[in-house]
Amino acid sequence: MFLCTFQNQSDAFISGYSNWKNALTKNQGFVKHESSTTHKYAFIAYQEYVAREKSQASVINVIEKSRVESIRRNRQRLTKIASALLLCSRQLISLRGHNENVS
Repeated sequence: MFLCTFQNQSDAFISGYSNWKNALTKNQGFVKHESSTTHKYAFIAYQEYVAREKSQASVINVIEKSRVESIRRNRQRLTKIASALLLCSRQLISLRGHNENVS
């Protein structure tokens, strides 16, 4: 996972781009922006986002998968406990605990 914060970057989505006549000239505008670290980090973050979307590895999906697995394990345990109780009740075996005190 790639996390990075930029304190000196200007947000093009908020402030916009006003120098459109130099946008496509060499070493200015878009060409200069493509070689900047801001663009490179944003591109890497976008690639990671696309990869997560393809693999369904978002946080919500991972949490949901974990929750479903936990429910499945708990149901298996409860089924075993219930079958043991049913066996004891059919065999008229009492269910008692014991006290591990010294006295």
